[in-house]
Amino acid sequence: MGAMKRSSPRLAATGPGLADLSSAVSAARRPAWPASERADGGRDTGDTSHINGSHINDCDTNGSDDIDGRGWSQMIVVTGQDGTRHEFGPTVGKALMWQLRPLKAGVVGLCNGNAACGTCHVYVREDWLDRLPGPDEYEQEMLGEVRLRRSNSRLSCQIEYGPELDGLELTVAPRA
Repeated sequence: MGAMKRSSPRLAATGPGLADLSSAVSAARRPAWPASERADGGRDTGDTSHINGSHINDCDTNGSDDIDGRGWSQMIVVTGQDGTRHEFGPTVGKALMWQLRPLKAGVVGLCNGNAACGTCHVYVREDWLDRLPGPDEYEQEMLGEVRLRRSNSRLSCQIEYGPELDGLELTVAPRA
């Protein structure tokens, strides 16, 4: 089993304490991919050299940004909670939450992508809503509980990036 603590018996039995919340936040800040696939060999050094300004070059595994054969890389535009605009090349087949966390734009994902916390709540630009698969029952239930919900609210942990989402625009929802 990995070093990341998945659940706490004390948390389930007594409710969230400050130590449990701190542990969960710390775990949520760790990179989501296995240590063997990380450039830092699994050491959480805090190094952000893989981030070039607000562009994360994480498009594919063969070293080329040309993931669709058209000669250009794909891109998503994200406006963070502080209003900062980020453009980055997403990884196909990976949930957006895992790709948004390194931007430090306000996506936390405390539940690690299980649609159970709402800390990856985003607003999808209205003209993109019909291009996304609809939310399943679990996402709908969680969205029913988030504050500041809008008609274009989604959980980024439930949106898997595919080439058809090239140009997608999201805004990270504020936490109330």
